[in-house]
Amino acid sequence: MREALGEPESVVHRWTAAVLDHERRFRRDYLQVLQTGAPDPRWHAFELAGPMFYRTYVEMSAGRPLVMLMPHMGCFVSGLFHLHQYSPWDRPLCAFRRSAGPAQTARLFERLGEVGPPVALLDERRHAAVSAYACLRRGGVVFSFIDSPLDSIAARACDPVDLFAVPTALPDGPIRLAVAAGALLGFVFVSASGPRRLRITFSDPIDPRAEPDQQCALDVARRWMAAQLECAVATSPTEWLNWPLLGELWKQGTWQAQNPTTP
Repeated sequence: MREALGEPESVVHRWTAAVLDHERRFRRDYLQVLQTGAPDPRWHAFELAGPMFYRTYVEMSAGRPLVMLMPHMGCFVSGLFHLHQYSPWDRPLCAFRRSAGPAQTARLFERLGEVGPPVALLDERRHAAVSAYACLRRGGVVFSFIDSPLDSIAARACDPVDLFAVPTALPDGPIRLAVAAGALLGFVFVSASGPRRLRITFSDPIDPRAEPDQQCALDVARRWMAAQLECAVATSPTEWLNWPLLGELWKQGTWQAQNPTTP
């Protein structure tokens, strides 16, 4: 945290208790949803912030597909359930997960499908990309987390972007899908706005079709994704759950930046 945000050690030390407290709240929230299929009742209210919630659905009402990116931040499980239950995502929905992800992830998305449209949970392999592309071509929504280290093969194929001024390997498969399918690209994160309130913040969406060619669209979208992640983390640094993984993201991205021709 100190290196990424440039904060003095005294500030980071004061944040330690808040980080540990959020970790406990998140674990409790996660287990609550797995056990009951509903967000923790302690959340009285969900606030929506940012223009994307409104602008995106105007576009989507005309049949436009959407790729939604999200970091592991805040009590995002309850945030996802709120969005899926109360937003107009009444269209095909696919979610990516890592092939080696925890078994509870599958159960979590099964629970999500119980409160809204069914969710197709896809492993990040070639056949999953084909299924996700087909979902987008039907005007659907593809959802993916974008702040975890990649496996070695994927990391070598990923062009790094600067995150906190360090080359970083962020997953670009969802971005490639958005460009290929002509989908809007959005970013959303969850944070606390009070003792018993959650805020769901949407970015302004971008349209990769506005760029002159696919390579330019990919480059612009990668930089945009990194900037959105930086902004989210800086907004609520004690609620980002993947601080322990930042060093690995940096390591993968720096290695790839130094070895750009490696297959």
